Amino acid sequence: MSLDLSFLGSTAGAWWVFWVAVAGWMIFLGLGPSGKTDSRRGTAQEELLRRLEDGEISREDYERRLRLLGDDPSQSR
Repeated sequence: MSLDLSFLGSTAGAWWVFWVAVAGWMIFLGLGPSGKTDSRRGTAQEELLRRLEDGEISREDYERRLRLLGDDPSQSR
């Protein structure tokens, strides 16, 4: 039993199938054409809090960046 790939016609057909498969895989992963995920990333405030908890930024840097985003941490605590 052999696999009949004559429907591809040529390498152009094979490339067409390849790019359709790539597009399908990106849709399956939830990526848009820009490469950004829709719901996997949190808000900017959540990202800052994660970076603070992971030790990537200091408390002062966290508060400064939060003020730049327009959310004063002294009012929420």
